[in-house]
Amino acid sequence: MPMKEKVKKELYSSGCAVLGTILVALCCNILTIPNPNIILFTVMTVALVFKGYVAGLSSGVVILIYSMYFFSNNHDFVTYSALNVEKIIVIIIGILLDILFIGHLHTKNEKALERLRLLNERLSSEKAALEERSRTGALTQLQNRHAFREDYDSFIHREVFMMIFDVDYFKRFNDTYGHDMGDCVLKTVADYMMELFGQKHCYRWGGDEFLIVVPEPVEEIAKRKIQGLQTQLKHHSIKNLEVSIGITCGYVIGRAETDAQVRELLEIADGNLYTAKETERGTVIGTQYDAK
Repeated sequence: MPMKEKVKKELYSSGCAVLGTILVALCCNILTIPNPNIILFTVMTVALVFKGYVAGLSSGVVILIYSMYFFSNNHDFVTYSALNVEKIIVIIIGILLDILFIGHLHTKNEKALERLRLLNERLSSEKAALEERSRTGALTQLQNRHAFREDYDSFIHREVFMMIFDVDYFKRFNDTYGHDMGDCVLKTVADYMMELFGQKHCYRWGGDEFLIVVPEPVEEIAKRKIQGLQTQLKHHSIKNLEVSIGITCGYVIGRAETDAQVRELLEIADGNLYTAKETERGTVIGTQYDAK
């Protein structure tokens, strides 16, 4: 907490403690309660427990002033009987012990609460990081199947463009150049996907297979982006090697009203991908979906 804000808080707590103690002292005086110190000490204890040292000390000062008034001869704050001097001393000792002991407990409690708050913040941050890692792949930074299932609700009751594609002859990259090259190819495809469609719309479906889901699509714009993706991947340099990365795509456009229809859209897109691969690599096949 900033120092200025902390000082303001302490002043406010101190003011409340002083005002509360004065009001209780006035009530005790008006009602002529014989020995009001037990009641006043209770007020100070409450201030210490809830507001800490400063509020408790402020309340204690009010109690001491009231006690000096109450026990002094003719309420002059100056002359006291020997017995009443002893009472004042006992009150001072009681105030100091109360402040030291309960104020210490309050401080320890505040520190414990602060540690708990920081721990909760850390746990929340780590939880968010874990959730993010559980939704995205370390290699491609694309969302995964788990993320897609969590996102079902965002696809329902609206038209979506759903496309599945894979890398043509991906195994050749691994066999010819090694698995590091294969990883670089996947990362390159993912980077261009996210650049064209946005990360929140892109998923790695598994292996060299990818999924794009765009709500409220414009089919012509989607087609241009697919062509752009194919063009950018066709001639690409990876590790100082010129490689041509081809992709074959199947897509569907339609409106899903249930989770089952979202899965049906996915099956249609996958079926179109299979048909495209059977037709010719690099082909893009898409259909419209009409729920029955």
